[in-house]
Amino acid sequence: MPRAADNKRPKKNPTEEKLRATPFDGVDEHDSEERAIRLSVWRRFTEAKVVEELLTKPEFQNVRDELQAGLSCMLNGNPKDNIYRIFSEGRGMKLELNKKFAESLGEHQIPFFEGVVRAGIEGYGVIYMQVKGLLSRSKHDGKELEIQTPEKK
Repeated sequence: MPRAADNKRPKKNPTEEKLRATPFDGVDEHDSEERAIRLSVWRRFTEAKVVEELLTKPEFQNVRDELQAGLSCMLNGNPKDNIYRIFSEGRGMKLELNKKFAESLGEHQIPFFEGVVRAGIEGYGVIYMQVKGLLSRSKHDGKELEIQTPEKK
């Protein structure tokens, strides 16, 4: 048996309730903004796909070499005294730590060492993600990639 309508408490419009949690006045405005965001993300992901493809080409070996060389932190400028190395061999980032060096640290030196490694990971990580096209380049370091569309005739 169906329930009798409760006319004392009017039903809330679910769309209006959802919109209250947003800065938008209407569904059309919300949908328009969502489309713009989707386009922006699509462009970034498509750029990442193209970057991945171009990195397989021989003419971009220099970029692959740079990513593989990565970031090294060493003592006395001697490669044998590497403290750590952050690099990439294709997908993802790798971290190599000098275990002997890390074990030789005193208790008071560990926080400094952790900070140095963290800074290296964050710095290299940002550059790595920018090169791969997964992270936007800063607006102040030059123009963003401009998409040129051919003129229609």
